[in-house]
Amino acid sequence: SARKDYFHTYGYPVSNTPFLDKNFSVKVDGMKAGGTYTIGSLTNMLTVPDKSKWSPRYDRSVIDLAKSAGIKTYWISNQGMVGEWDTPVSAIGKKADLSIFLNKGAYSEKNISDFALLKPFKKILNAKSDQSRLIILHTLGSHSDACKRIIDIADAYETDDKSLSYVACYVTSIKKADQFIEKVFNISQKEKAISGRPFSIIYFSDHGNVHHAVENKILLNNNFPSKFHYDIPLIRIDSEIRGKCRELTSEKSGLNFTEGLGNWMGIQNSELPKYDLFDGINDSTDYGLKAKIKSIRTPEDPAIDLTGKLK
Repeated sequence: SARKDYFHTYGYPVSNTPFLDKNFSVKVDGMKAGGTYTIGSLTNMLTVPDKSKWSPRYDRSVIDLAKSAGIKTYWISNQGMVGEWDTPVSAIGKKADLSIFLNKGAYSEKNISDFALLKPFKKILNAKSDQSRLIILHTLGSHSDACKRIIDIADAYETDDKSLSYVACYVTSIKKADQFIEKVFNISQKEKAISGRPFSIIYFSDHGNVHHAVENKILLNNNFPSKFHYDIPLIRIDSEIRGKCRELTSEKSGLNFTEGLGNWMGIQNSELPKYDLFDGINDSTDYGLKAKIKSIRTPEDPAIDLTGKLK
């Protein structure tokens, strides 16, 4: 649930992404989500969908694709395993050779820190394997209630303006995501120093949220769609070329995302179009995504600048 315009690395004025500001290989400005909520987005982004109908194809998931190429697959999730907003995505995750769900119920049943994903991730990474490995870490991130997600962050942003207290939590949740990615990177670097195996990390969000005033307090939630729901971060960090920091502006559709992941993993398949998320070229077609975003009539709601309003 992380909107791109709340990331300092994408221009937000509060410095909440110190790691990503300097430690990326490629950053894409122009990635569009496959939907405005988790199931609607990820089932399109993590399968090769029927693009004419905007309908996911669960028999052509990113897990199926990786396994077809002999890649060992892992799915480690802090989202719920079952529930109205969880089960279809979990069905993709359960296809992995090993799937771990920290929360066996709905996402709201437990408030487990995303940092808890790091222990099983490290264990998997340290295990000896001759196979290439795809490890998917599904975080809660900036999901509502964002203030619950940041209770283990010592330097959370706070504001004297009570109407913006939730926005401060949301901005802090992006900082936590930055810290999480840094920890994933550091664990991977230590393993590379031992094994010599290179790695590549992709970070993206499933969708954003909309500002919504409730009892004189501005929240970010999913009550109704906003054009900003579709504007998501897409960042790649490669162990071999870290520090070159290419910034690309290109329109990329979430409906082509699994093809892009296949190219990232180096998979060649007669049924897989050659498609690069990181070539800096606008998609030749977005299958109506741009028109769908344009049709949203809710008022524009850009990120709220907390500069000068923080304690």
